[in-house]
Amino acid sequence: MGLCLRAITIPLTTPGGFTLAEIDLSRSFPEATPVNSAPGLSRVNGFGVGLYGSRDHDREQGVYVKTLCLSALFIPVFALRSYVVADANNGGWYFLARVPLSGLAKLMNIAILVGVLAIAGGLAMVGYTNTAGYKAGQQLAEAEKAAAAGDLAEAARLYTTVSRSGTEHDAEAYKQFEALALKSLNDASTSELVELMPIVVEYEQFDGVLGDGQWATSTIQAAIERKSDDPGELIALLDTVEPMITETLRESWTNARLDPLKRLVKADPKNIDVASELAVVYESRGETEEAKTLLTPVFYHLGNSEGARVLGQILLDEGELEKACSLLEPYTQARISDLQSAEEAWDTGYERAYETAIATLENGDAGEAWYARYDIASEQEQSAMVLDYVNPRIQSNPAFIAARERYAEVSGVVDVALDLGVAQLELAQGTTDPELRRAGLEQAEQTFLSVQASASDSPTYRLFLGQVYFWLGRANDGHELFNAYLNENPQNTTVMASVGRVLRQVGEQEKAVALFEQAYNTEQDQGYKYEIAASLASMATQREDEVKWLKRCAPDNDYAQASLKKNLGVEAAEAGQKDKALALYDEALALYDGLPENSSSLNNSALVLMQRFDTSSDIADRNKALDRLVRAVELEPSGTILLQNTAYTFLNAVMYDLVSPHLDMQALELSGGLGELSYAYEDRDQWYAMMDKLKAMPRFTKVTSMYERVVLLAPKSPDAYETLTTLYRFIEDQDAMQGLLDRAKAADPDISEGINNTRLYRSGHYDEIAKTRSKTQEEQLREALARTDLDPASRSAASAMLSSNLLSRHTYGQAFDADEVLALAESAWQLKPSAAARATLQQALCFRILDRLAKDNAQAKKTWQTLDRVQSNRQILAILIDQDTQIRSAVKQDPDMQRLLALRANQRERYPEAVSVSMWAITRYLDPEAAEIEAKRAREEPYDRLARDLAVQLAPYSAEGVWSAAWGYEIDGKPDQARKTIERYRAYDLDNPAPSGSQ
Repeated sequence: MGLCLRAITIPLTTPGGFTLAEIDLSRSFPEATPVNSAPGLSRVNGFGVGLYGSRDHDREQGVYVKTLCLSALFIPVFALRSYVVADANNGGWYFLARVPLSGLAKLMNIAILVGVLAIAGGLAMVGYTNTAGYKAGQQLAEAEKAAAAGDLAEAARLYTTVSRSGTEHDAEAYKQFEALALKSLNDASTSELVELMPIVVEYEQFDGVLGDGQWATSTIQAAIERKSDDPGELIALLDTVEPMITETLRESWTNARLDPLKRLVKADPKNIDVASELAVVYESRGETEEAKTLLTPVFYHLGNSEGARVLGQILLDEGELEKACSLLEPYTQARISDLQSAEEAWDTGYERAYETAIATLENGDAGEAWYARYDIASEQEQSAMVLDYVNPRIQSNPAFIAARERYAEVSGVVDVALDLGVAQLELAQGTTDPELRRAGLEQAEQTFLSVQASASDSPTYRLFLGQVYFWLGRANDGHELFNAYLNENPQNTTVMASVGRVLRQVGEQEKAVALFEQAYNTEQDQGYKYEIAASLASMATQREDEVKWLKRCAPDNDYAQASLKKNLGVEAAEAGQKDKALALYDEALALYDGLPENSSSLNNSALVLMQRFDTSSDIADRNKALDRLVRAVELEPSGTILLQNTAYTFLNAVMYDLVSPHLDMQALELSGGLGELSYAYEDRDQWYAMMDKLKAMPRFTKVTSMYERVVLLAPKSPDAYETLTTLYRFIEDQDAMQGLLDRAKAADPDISEGINNTRLYRSGHYDEIAKTRSKTQEEQLREALARTDLDPASRSAASAMLSSNLLSRHTYGQAFDADEVLALAESAWQLKPSAAARATLQQALCFRILDRLAKDNAQAKKTWQTLDRVQSNRQILAILIDQDTQIRSAVKQDPDMQRLLALRANQRERYPEAVSVSMWAITRYLDPEAAEIEAKRAREEPYDRLARDLAVQLAPYSAEGVWSAAWGYEIDGKPDQARKTIERYRAYDLDNPAPSGSQ
């Protein structure tokens, strides 16, 4: 046992009289630990180790506790240990045991340590608090406090700031923000979400925090579930996510607005802004009656609101032209100046973006390698290099992007202006007062002219005016204006192409192609020749012509390369090489998707997608095509080729949706053509049911509207007239058909393309393509028929299509099994009777009758061979019966003829309104009583008469249409008109010596 300061060797006692051996430490110090030696004590100038204090005295035994401390200037600064000691007689202490430090000593130690650390930490903190990580951490903490306090918008702002700080807190901030956003959907109030949403939307758009459309979808659902909330706040909530609404989400987002808008309108029926919003929702849902009911009471208060447009277009569709114009005129006038300003801003933005890009190029920013290549490149290659450098920079220029987006926002007025112009034209044309009529036409002209700058490809004023002349039915004035312009610029290929482009827009295809070819042959600059070749490729109606001009385009022209890929894909598809076709289509799409988005790239890629749909039967391909075409039309509202492509694609979608409940479209590889409709009905009741369904489809109204616009903008093109004839005939719209006929007569459409195609077909030009397609289709149909899960209606359609496919081979001199043709047709009729199955069976029966006649009668064989390419077997049979009494007698006894007549009798019974002038031409010699019934129906039924008149007006070179019309005229007691119709047909000199018949 050690003692302090000196050694003690004699027995000692404490001041209490206890010897060291007698002391019981456990009595007062239960935690004491014996020690074997005394601690070292030493101080120099007040710095060192010493004993301080006294506590816990056991006065009876004379012991207590002292603490060993580090000292500075004799002042204790840190407690090391505590000892139980007894005072020694000569000074110093006996060290008996060690005990724990007291609480006060411990606190002193902690205070000392904290102080030391604080000094060190303070020095470090000064540097640390200025780091980005520290600041981000502070903001993260503030965000957490804001979230806890319910200030969601502030928390979201802070989280997004931290997540972009580039510090170690990024991931945590992202995680917290995502959790906050998702939790808020359920926990936050609508008003809080309205504040939070713009931050989330901005974050998702630029950082993709919640993935493709997930937040928008969730928000829409949240709004739907909060029906009891303030409707104004719900609309504000939905408005916040509008920037993220894709085409896929558009319908559900629009529908979510329906209920709150209804509640707002109910609370304030005269609030025009709210009523207009609700009307737009109704319009998008195809609920035009609801929109009309909503807006009619506030008709005179709509002003230039969107409600005025919605009601105006509804009234326009209903033929209420004056009311429609009174609404559409102020709407259009209020927006035309914005449109013109936006177009000027777009042009200016483009020019400035171009100048900026050129300036960077001139400053040497393209890199040494670029300039080295430029120096050794040809002039043509240099131009291409400059364009390749400049174009991406123009498209990404913020000012140009803003101008383009602004133009897209206001360009919708172009469609409304065109609708208004159509209404003004119709009003003017229906006015008997010459002065009023002239004033109305001039007003319509001004309306069209007001949007020409936005609706065409930068033509001059005379080009605008010439186009309007065509729209007004003044084609001669238009041609006079264009001819004068061309004569003033005889060698100007730009003028040739500009006029050609407008002529193509109005439907003057042949003249347009001639001008572009003249421009190509005249132009000396190879770069511009490439551009003209590209235009000619887009105008080609024959694949070989398109490929010819595509190959004359610039080698690095992605448009041309994509089109070539598309054509190769079509060839592969026709040959039944589906995988190869799809791969080529995908290559074409990749090229188009790499180009700047404009009406041309959107249109062309949409056409590829439709080709892909025809091959893949994947509805997603069709929907993508529709989406691209809609966007293309928004960019170029008056592009007639674009409108026609869009209308055709929408029509296919309508037919697909109409027919798909009846047929397995994928198994049959059908894509929604007009001809497929006849497989879905058989009798009058089924026809009318299909008619009602078709008329109730919102897209159908859109289709007819687009085709009507094509007729207006391209009055010289027969295609839209022909499609509208079929549609109006199907829905039995007599007034529409009569109006169409009147317009066709006034416009005198350009039929040169149809005549040329007919000559090519008669010459056998298309035979190899037709044979390849026939073989591929046969394989597809036989594969479908081999399926065990094919339903009866689809099996019937497949049998009928295969029968027709095999029967067509007679035209191309190919062998086929005639008995199989008839067996397939009979099977189709037995499996599921339809209009198409009946027609197929009738054609198969007519073929077998003709086949027997040709074996026994040389004249019959010659006539059949002559007419086989241009008329149906039933028409040929009618012509032969008319020609020869011997044939007439033989046919009357033919069992297949009896079957044919029975089929027609069955059709008359099940569908009394059905008209067939070719059956009249047959039965007038074989069954006069039945012929009189046919004639009576043909005289009383207006739709087929109008359809025949339109067919002759639009395709007077078509033998099938001509003979149908001629027989119709004979039924009506107009033999002279029948004769003139056939004489006009013969005058086209199509190498088709018409047999004697209806004279």
